[in-house]
This record gives sequence, C-alpha cells and structure tokens, in this order.
Amino acid sequence: MSKSFPARLLAAAACAPLAAHAVAVGGSIVDAATGSAPPAGTFVAVSLLQCSHDGNALCDLPVDFVQATDGSYRFRDALAPGRYQVSVTADGYQLAAPAPFAVVAQENHRVDVALEALPVAYSNPVGCTAPDARGLCHVAFDLRNTSGVAQDLDAWVVVATTGPVPAGWSRFAAGDRSPAPSRVRIDPGETVTVKQAVYVGRDEPKGALATLELYVSPHGAPDRTLVYDFLPTVYFGVTPGAAAERPARPVAARPAAGKRTTVTFRVTDARTGQPLPASAKPMSRLMACNENDDTYCRWIEGDAVPLPESGVAVVDTTGLFPGRYQFQSYAGDNYAYTYSATFDVPLVSSQVVDQPMARMPVAVDGATTCDAVPVDQCVLRYTLRNTTDREQRAALWLYDNMLSGGFSVGSSVFAQGRGGVPGAPPITPTLQPGETRTVSQPAGLGALASGSSGWLQLYIGDRADPAFGEGFYRLGNYTIWQDAGGARMISVVPFPF
Repeated sequence: MSKSFPARLLAAAACAPLAAHAVAVGGSIVDAATGSAPPAGTFVAVSLLQCSHDGNALCDLPVDFVQATDGSYRFRDALAPGRYQVSVTADGYQLAAPAPFAVVAQENHRVDVALEALPVAYSNPVGCTAPDARGLCHVAFDLRNTSGVAQDLDAWVVVATTGPVPAGWSRFAAGDRSPAPSRVRIDPGETVTVKQAVYVGRDEPKGALATLELYVSPHGAPDRTLVYDFLPTVYFGVTPGAAAERPARPVAARPAAGKRTTVTFRVTDARTGQPLPASAKPMSRLMACNENDDTYCRWIEGDAVPLPESGVAVVDTTGLFPGRYQFQSYAGDNYAYTYSATFDVPLVSSQVVDQPMARMPVAVDGATTCDAVPVDQCVLRYTLRNTTDREQRAALWLYDNMLSGGFSVGSSVFAQGRGGVPGAPPITPTLQPGETRTVSQPAGLGALASGSSGWLQLYIGDRADPAFGEGFYRLGNYTIWQDAGGARMISVVPFPF
C-alpha cells in the first residue's frame, strides 16, 4: 500500500522552539494486543509537537521527528514552557496521539504509547489505464475486517483530471457513479471486494490524464482516513485495457540540428483580440508531449515565465529535442487556463502560434471566509458572475485537504457539497447572462478536533460533467483551536501567494 505521512511529520527537525533547558521526552511503543514492540520491519514514525493553543486536543507545531525501530523512542530538545504531544504513525496501525502534556521547567516526561491495529486490511487494487466510452474507470479493491466488531466504512476516489479544463485541474470525489462515497459494511473476519465505476471524464484530448486517489474511512468521518492509495493513472486517447504509457518522456534523442528556427507565441484576449491587461499578469510555459500524436502535452520543459505587455514572446527551438510541443498559459482576472495548438520540432521554418485566452464562464469575483468564529458557525460566501451571453448551469463543491487531524495514513482529502456535507451533491446555481449572485455554504468542519488544520479550494464545474472545471478559487488555509473559554474556533486565512 502506498502511504504518504502528514507534512507535520516530515518538516519537523528545523522547527524546535528556542529555550534554555534540555528536556527529555521518551517512552515505549507497543502493540496494544500483544504488549510487545511492533513486528520487526514496521515503519514507526514518532513526532514531538507543540500546541499553538493551550486548550487544543491535537498539537500542530512540529518540533522533532524520529523513527522508532526497537519499541522505544527518545527526544532531547531545548523546549520552551508550553503544551506538547507525542504523535505516532506506524504501518498497519491507527494514529496514536496521547493527551498533550505540559512542560513547566526542566522536568523530563515519559509517554508510553500503545498502538491499535487498523480495523481493516487493504489489498488487490485494480484500476484502468483508459476510460470507457461513458468516461468511467472501473476500479476494485479488497477490504478485510481485521477487528472483532463489524465495520461500517466509506470508500471514495478523488479524481484530478487535466485537459480542456479552464481551471487547469478539475478535482472531485466520487463513489460508485455518484458524488457520495460507497458505504461498505464488513463483519469480523470477512473480506469484501469493493467495485466502483468512477467517472473520470470523456472527450479529453489525447495526452491528458486523470489521477485517482483511494480513501477509506469510518462511515461519516472522512477526516479519519484508514486506507489511502494511488490507483493506476488514467490516460485519455488510448485503448481501454492497453498497457500504461511510459512514466516519462523519452530523452535519448539528440537535439535537433540545422538552421535556427523560432516560434513566435502570441497570447490575446479571445473577445477583443488585444493583449491581456497588465493586471492579469499572464504566465506561459513550454510543455512537451509524451507521444508525437498527442494534442495535449503534460511534461514541463521549463518554469512559467511572465509575458510582456505585448503578449508576444519568441522561443528559439533550435536546441530542443525532436518531438511535439505546446504552450500552456494562465492568468488572473478570471482568465481560463489555456493551451495552444501543438507544433513539431525540428521546424521546417519559423512559425507563429496564437493562443487566445477566454474568461472563465463562471467567474469568482470574491469570497468571504471566517476569522476567529465558532467552528460550527463558519459560513463561506462566494460571489459568482456569469461572464457569457448564455445561461450557465454550474456545480459548486468544496475541496478539503486536511493536513493535520485524526487520520491514520496520508492526508485526508474529500469534497463537500450542499450544506457542507462530504459526498453531498454539489450546489447547483443557474446564472443568467451577466448575472451576479452570492452563494453561501457552511464550511462543514464542525466535527474536527481543535488542532486540526488544512486548506480549502472551491471548484466550479459544468453541472453535467464534473471533470470539466469552469474555474476554481483558492479560499485559504484553515486552523481550528480551542480558546480560553473552551470553545472550538476556526479561521480561514488567504493563501500567502
């Protein structure tokens, strides 16, 4: 099983708070069922965390990180007075985070940790390398109940699709032909094969792809991830059942030789034919195709660069490897992510590539978030605008990436629809030409423990096709904490970029 540990476990070493005293924190780590150390070869990650707020149930500031290989661990750090917590993540076990403890002076602290086995075992994942004619990818996997009680679980796949998507990527969660997770009930000792037909997109250009991430959690608790895995990548424009394409673009060919050739690249406003306004700050980058008959290129050839006010740039193609290329561009002011026609190197002669950029059909002119309010009172408001001369039937969902919380593996990622409920149908406004409307949605984070954190992103899709993202809006990072009065509070602050 593929696992990705939370970011707070990986970036800890350089984050120790300054203080004058060395404090030892250590203890033993055992399997709760056997009372012995976890089996040899088990990866056991132990983090020392500090609480950003004294009342938090979960500490969220990384201090130090070690791997425990013999059933014991030890930190010795210069710790400032405050509240700290030991957090343990291990293969095959649930997250263990004993209650925070207080460091007052120079006293040492022993924190013993008993690890409970994960209640389910995951195996035999099956995916697809291409969608069927309806845009579905048929996936399957086995879940075995390893506990002594029945398990009531939710399983869903997060789909990230590239292609003719104004937002660049369209991210949405799906169960079996539905935005709602698949509910799975398993008796003790039972193994169940879960099958899902997951919509990934259709009519995408050859060369585009969709990544699929599988999540399993207790029913109704998507923040408590028990299983996380990447399923095979889906490629568009290939035959269903065919072997997956090579994971990297071939680079063995020599650079093209011959006379100097260039591509003049022009980005304009699709309506006016004029360069984009300076306020949009357009950026472009050169992309390379995986195959010479692709119409969408996915390999980045260089960093995105800002375009001049003229919107015109010249690229020397003489030193490029033979193959197919494309320009991909993005900009602010609600312009849609756009990619140009492809061109093949070596060029017979210099040429001009035009890339008109349209506004997103449904623009987000602004969003109101929450700052220091009770977590169950956080309501997000989005101002939407139809930029076209035709009716727009949109679908809105909230993409929640939880970086710190009560999950056992990976980062908990899920989509929220109506009422801020995970797996609920999207909000579906209909906007007349030129209409502006403010839509409200509860943040839906009221069940999270204090100390949880993550980031939120709003997606706007075509109501009939969630893989076609009309736009997205980065709402910001959220943190949940407990104030002096014992109330759980939340703030959603804008991204720092």
